[in-house]
Amino acid sequence: MDNPYAPPQSSIDQNPTAATTSVLASRWMRLLAALVDTVIGAGVSMVLIFVIMGLDLKGLGNVSMATQAQLAVMGVVAFLALHGYLLAKKGQTIGKLVCDIRIAKLDGNIPEFLPLILKRYLPVWLVAQIPVIGGLLNLVNVLFIFRSDKRCVHDLIAGTRVIKAS
Repeated sequence: MDNPYAPPQSSIDQNPTAATTSVLASRWMRLLAALVDTVIGAGVSMVLIFVIMGLDLKGLGNVSMATQAQLAVMGVVAFLALHGYLLAKKGQTIGKLVCDIRIAKLDGNIPEFLPLILKRYLPVWLVAQIPVIGGLLNLVNVLFIFRSDKRCVHDLIAGTRVIKAS
C-alpha cells in the first residue's frame, strides 16, 4: 500500500548530457566559426556605419549616444537578418554552418529560437555595452570554454552546448 504521507518521488536523470551521443565541437572549430561570423558581421557593420548612417572615419570619435543606440539596434537587426533563419532551423550561424558545428540543447535537440536569442545572445550583447567591465566579463565568458565540457557562460545560461553537426 502507498504511504500518503511519504514525500513525492521522481526518477530524474542526474546527468542529462549522458543521454546523447553527440560529439562536442572542438575549441578550434568554435573559434573559427566565431571568426567567420565576426568577419561577416564587421562587413555588414561597415556598410551600416559608412553608407546608411553617413559616418566617416573622422567622425567616429564624436558619435552621439543616440547614434550609438541606433547602431546597436541596427547591429542586432543585422545579426538576426544574417543568422536568424539558420539559428531557428538548424541551431547554426553562418560560421557554424561553414565549420559543420551547431548549437544544441543538452538533450541534443535544436533550441527554440526566441529562448536561444534571449538567453544565449542578449546577455552577451547587454554586458558588452558596459564600458571596461563589459569587455572583462565577456573575456571571462569566453575563457569558460576551457572547462572539460567546453561550455562558455552563455552556454550555461541558455542550457546549450556546441556539437558537431554531422
